[in-house]
Amino acid sequence: MSLTKKLLLAAAGLLVVVLIGVTWLVLSFDPNRYKGVAIDWVREHQQRTLSLEGPIRLSVFPRLAVRLDQVALSEFQKAEPFVKLESASLSIQLMPLLHQQLVVHEIHASGLKLHYKRDAEGHSNIDDLLQPSAKPAEPKAAAQPLNFDVSGITLENLQARIDDDQGHLHGDITLENLTTGRLSPDVLTPIRIAALAKLSEPAASAHVQATLKLQLDPGSPATEQAALRPFKLDVQDLDLKLDAATGAIALQDTHLGLGRLQLEPAHQKISLDKLLVQLRGQLTDAQGSHPMSVELNWPQLAVNGKSLQGSPLSGNFSLQGPAAVQGRIESGAPTGSFDALDIPGFKLVLGGGTGPTRLQGTIQTHIKVQPPTSQVQLAALSIDAQVQDPNLKPLTVQAKGDVAASPQTTRWALAGQLNGQAFDLDGQISMSKGAPPRLVAKAQFGELDLDALLPPRAPAPPPAASAADIPVNLAGLRAINADVSLKAASLKYKPFVIRDLLAQAKLEGGHLVLAPLSLKAWDGGLDAQVVADAAQQLVAVKTKATGINIQGALKDVANLDLVEGKGHVQADVSTHGATVNAMKAALNGTAAVQLRDGALHGINLARSLREFKAKLTLQKDAIQEAQKTEKTDFSELSASFQILDGVANNRDLDMKSPFLRLAGSGFVNLPQSSLDYTARTTVTSVAKGQDGMDPALQGLTVPVRLSGPFSAMAWKIQWSDISMGSANAGAALKQALDNSGAAAKLKAPLAAAAASLPSETQVKQQLEQQARDQVQNKLKGLFK
Repeated sequence: MSLTKKLLLAAAGLLVVVLIGVTWLVLSFDPNRYKGVAIDWVREHQQRTLSLEGPIRLSVFPRLAVRLDQVALSEFQKAEPFVKLESASLSIQLMPLLHQQLVVHEIHASGLKLHYKRDAEGHSNIDDLLQPSAKPAEPKAAAQPLNFDVSGITLENLQARIDDDQGHLHGDITLENLTTGRLSPDVLTPIRIAALAKLSEPAASAHVQATLKLQLDPGSPATEQAALRPFKLDVQDLDLKLDAATGAIALQDTHLGLGRLQLEPAHQKISLDKLLVQLRGQLTDAQGSHPMSVELNWPQLAVNGKSLQGSPLSGNFSLQGPAAVQGRIESGAPTGSFDALDIPGFKLVLGGGTGPTRLQGTIQTHIKVQPPTSQVQLAALSIDAQVQDPNLKPLTVQAKGDVAASPQTTRWALAGQLNGQAFDLDGQISMSKGAPPRLVAKAQFGELDLDALLPPRAPAPPPAASAADIPVNLAGLRAINADVSLKAASLKYKPFVIRDLLAQAKLEGGHLVLAPLSLKAWDGGLDAQVVADAAQQLVAVKTKATGINIQGALKDVANLDLVEGKGHVQADVSTHGATVNAMKAALNGTAAVQLRDGALHGINLARSLREFKAKLTLQKDAIQEAQKTEKTDFSELSASFQILDGVANNRDLDMKSPFLRLAGSGFVNLPQSSLDYTARTTVTSVAKGQDGMDPALQGLTVPVRLSGPFSAMAWKIQWSDISMGSANAGAALKQALDNSGAAAKLKAPLAAAAASLPSETQVKQQLEQQARDQVQNKLKGLFK
């Protein structure tokens, strides 16, 4: 035997021995013996507890395969579980690895349960697993991409519990099943997926079923010259069905269909074919559930760098129920590029209504979209709408302008006509992380007729006998920061007719300043300043009305007809509190009124005082009932109030007329809704004629006290405080009573029935009481 043959036989024998040894090693190797090593390593390096309750199955031939059962991993430095897995298996062919090829025969997992948590500061329970190693890896030259080939993936019942306080996301997401065919860069892979989501925040649920064909080419790793990995995505025959519910909207049998989508971001290529969106569902409100539907169809879109071609967009929508609406959308063929998409001739035609109110209109615009910056512009926007309502005037709105929106800012500029009256709107609202939105806006109107825009108002319900305290919460002022202004040549809202309205408001950090606020109404002008602060629950008002018709103002504001005249009214008050009653109790400030050439309605004081004399002298033919048309003229009326802790104190009521003077003083208690006030009417001069005063009454002063709650006010003439003003006036009244013949007229009846009739003194007292009642009734109209 030659030496060569001996060496070959020795090598063969050695190889047989090695194969026998390897075979024995593989067959005798038990990975379960090393469970403790794995558990100790995880505890030492990850500070988590690894549990391997099921057996570990390992095989080498004909392929490397591993299967795990009943695996669990705890939270960081805690015993509670982070993830549990019922079973998982993986098998890989060994020989292709030597040629940088990953050939996977099977990937299977089932029964996974994972709990992800993140607090409000952004710390999560996987932060330790994502930390980089202490020693950074040395930079390596770009390697050739690893070719992969996976026969199939099967995932079943994978559940994730999410508690994300920072993202305000809480709920459960379940991947019911995911199955794929072969995955390889040059293979179109069929995929079937079913998933379920149930969220408590935001409250929503969804069930998704989809089938598609997917080809994903990850390309080579990114380099310094190319930040994007040049991957390719090809999706075909997508058929997605969705059942979902959130808030008042529930979707059933919603369908998304897609013929094909090809995406190559690195080369700015997009190809879209046969996009069809069909939404079906219900909208629920207080009146029940109402069917709704949306359909959108975009047959074709192709983008290749600076070139963009596509077909027009079309669709329709409808909502049934009391608030019904339906419409359609259409557009011209899109143009532009990968970075700027233009959709010309976009048109929205809609109609519908609520009850007897009908709306129809058309919106046309040119839509410009910049995907890299997420900016959308509605250029050359045109709005033409009509509203019909049996209770309102026909309303026509025509407007043109532009609207631009981005994730941070939305701007608008619109000008048009409202029933032929011009308006101009412009402004913007900005969003920034961690801060309230900021609104800057201006609005200018010609004639603004709110009665034509709003439905008729229902009559206000009568106030409850004991209304509960109403809370006042100004926290809403913190929701937005704003700087806005409003101008209107005229504003109509029955019964108000306002001219030259100017209002400017600045709201910053919950502090509102409304100034200036000016308008013309009731033949005069009004200027005011309003301050409100959410932090202090404070409201302050400073106002001054000049030259106003007080009769018209009281009728429009309070539906009262008490007084007429022109003059000035001013107030400077402030208050704070969490409820209406607390604000009443904290009201402080001043108020004043000055009127000229007016009248008090409901009573003629001069005639009432003459009737007082006639009652005393039994001249019944001079007595007349006071009428609503009666009034007491005055040349001047003034009063001022000092308000402290909700109690208004007046000491200087002064009304002057040709024959009378009215003075008064007292308190108005707003927290208790009560009054304690004394008014004094004095005859200052006499004259002949219908409105003249009897000389016998000159100098007479009659005090009347008003007291008690507003709802049950008591009136009392203070007879003990009636003043004649002079001895002559007192003597004249006394002589008039003595000369009236009252005693003589009563003698005959008294003689005929002396036993049953009261004495003459009692009769006089009865007559005096009747006179008191008559004067009291006459004076009630003055202090109504």
